[in-house]
Amino acid sequence: MKTITILGAGGKMGGRITDCLRKTDCNLLLVETSPTAQQRVLDKGLQLSETVKALAASDVVIFALPDRLLGRLTAEFVPQVKPDTLLILLDPAAVYAEEAYIREDCTYVVIHPCHPQLFFEQEGEDARNDHFGGVAAKQDVVISFVSGNRSRFPEAQELSKQMFAPVMNSFEITVEQMAMLEPAATEVVNTCLIQVMGETLDEIIRMGIPEEAARSFVLGHAQMGLSIILFKTNPMSDAAAIAAKAGYDNIINPDWKKTLDPAFTREIVRKMLHPQSI
Repeated sequence: MKTITILGAGGKMGGRITDCLRKTDCNLLLVETSPTAQQRVLDKGLQLSETVKALAASDVVIFALPDRLLGRLTAEFVPQVKPDTLLILLDPAAVYAEEAYIREDCTYVVIHPCHPQLFFEQEGEDARNDHFGGVAAKQDVVISFVSGNRSRFPEAQELSKQMFAPVMNSFEITVEQMAMLEPAATEVVNTCLIQVMGETLDEIIRMGIPEEAARSFVLGHAQMGLSIILFKTNPMSDAAAIAAKAGYDNIINPDWKKTLDPAFTREIVRKMLHPQSI
């Protein structure tokens, strides 16, 4: 039986992974230092393990810890594991910035969920209401091999499907490609635009449009616009194209694609890992 330790088992991501892996036949060791998060683990009827003992006994260690702490905590914890331990990080930032502690006799991968897709027909009410994934909705994951024993990669890929179940596909990409997906594409660009959408909705409600009508109209048109632009389901009307261009010219920085430049991404990652420097 494989022994898997989750560091940060009471956190947001650690808690979700715990819920998925407890359904498997692995020997699960849960480590948590925050008293509040410890209580969340205990409330599930689960036991907590001592960090040193758990690390020494593990075949796999999952770092469900904040990105900004991974440089220090990988340097603290990795020397305590057995040779050939599979080490899993959940975000590319620390590896991409070369701040994660790398041990040559261990195997490192980065795994991140794609989250349930828009326009994918989920089966059942629970799945349709699971917007994050890892509960009932089907999703994909991406996985990057960093270093170590490549023969353990199939094991890591299978584990990636269990960690975020139910999973359809586990796509292998590079760490650099994962960093271009997050933070560059999804957080720097997409989340920024979604924030503008949210502020727009708040503003038009403040201007007197009934909230239910405003929310229905904006979200309905958002879905239609995404289908037109991303999937070419219908041509955009001439009038809508004129209005969209006027908005684009007034809202979007003409030089916005610099946010997808690797140098820009590295700077954003540095700020994510060292927020005190901002």
